[in-house]
Amino acid sequence: MSNIDKCIEGLQQYEWFSCVGTGFPNTSEFQGVRKVFSWEDAIKWCNAPISVWCRIETENLLMASVRSNSPNRYQDWNNVAIENQLKVQLILNEFVMKRAPEKYADSIKLYIQSQLVGLLLEVFFGDCSSIDLFQQQFKWYEKGFFPCGWHVDSPEGFPDASKFVVF
Repeated sequence: MSNIDKCIEGLQQYEWFSCVGTGFPNTSEFQGVRKVFSWEDAIKWCNAPISVWCRIETENLLMASVRSNSPNRYQDWNNVAIENQLKVQLILNEFVMKRAPEKYADSIKLYIQSQLVGLLLEVFFGDCSSIDLFQQQFKWYEKGFFPCGWHVDSPEGFPDASKFVVF
């Protein structure tokens, strides 16, 4: 079984959004995130320019790392993204969207689709890149939360000084 297939299998076990709106435990892992408390605010963060920039920059960091560390594998980038679109749609349609509020379905689907593609690319290229920002973000989904964006005060602070925005 490939690493991507193992990842997809794991995603199917998530309790998507099961802790959304239930509050945040008072534990150290929640100290390093920016918290939001409504779907409205979560969707605003999904579409916030800083969140979009951070997602794109994460992909750029991954691409640069793969290109530098393994130029031959870098050529697989587009094929990996295209070949796994059906797997991404399966996760979205069969697992994620069944638990997403209908009012925000389109925004949530677009946001998580881009994250899933980033995650699968990180998993595929994990042997030649240490970039794992999407994997870190997906740990929040696994716990039942919605990592709905990123926050950083300036581009120079990304990724080290950035925080996930979590609902």
